[in-house]
Amino acid sequence: KLSTHADMSGPQAYSQQISATGGGIDFHHEFTGLQPNTTYYWTSTVTNVNGTATSAVQSFKTQP
Repeated sequence: KLSTHADMSGPQAYSQQISATGGGIDFHHEFTGLQPNTTYYWTSTVTNVNGTATSAVQSFKTQP
C-alpha cells in the first residue's frame, strides 16, 4: 500500500495484490504520476498458511 499519510489512513494511492505458490517471491513496482516534493509512506502485507504479517511503515520523498 502507498499513502501520503504516515499512519496509512485516508485514500491509498496504490494497492496491488500478488499471488504466488511455492517458495518466496521478489516483487517491485515502479510508480508513475507521483507528486513532486511529496513524502509517501508504504507497507507490504503478506499472507500464507502461517498467517498474515505487515511490514513497518517505510517512506520516501519525491524530488521537487
